[in-house]
Amino acid sequence: MIYKLGSAVGVGLDTYATRDTIAEACSTGREEECRRIRYVEYGRLVGRTVGGAAGSAATVNRGVCLAVSLDPRGKVICGVVAAGAGAYGGAKAVEPFGEQVGLFFYQALHRDNNDDNR
Repeated sequence: MIYKLGSAVGVGLDTYATRDTIAEACSTGREEECRRIRYVEYGRLVGRTVGGAAGSAATVNRGVCLAVSLDPRGKVICGVVAAGAGAYGGAKAVEPFGEQVGLFFYQALHRDNNDDNR
């Protein structure tokens, strides 16, 4: 249960930070840049979320904590640390792919052939 609550809070905070990044980029009044940054940032958000979920699940399902401790408290602590590490690693690994997917959709929908993704 604590994993689910932590995951929901993490995704919520990440979504808020993404929206804040987009709002900051769109405050300059450049419509085309604003549109592009929306696709790229939401793509990165999806990449982080999917990668984090996959990394967390892969780490927890491997039974990493079984060898660490037979004490239930040790298993819980190890599980939280392992899930967090897996989620972080997965998020960082998949985020660039999500960014490229967002950029692809932006270019496909708005006919922009500029390869600059920043």
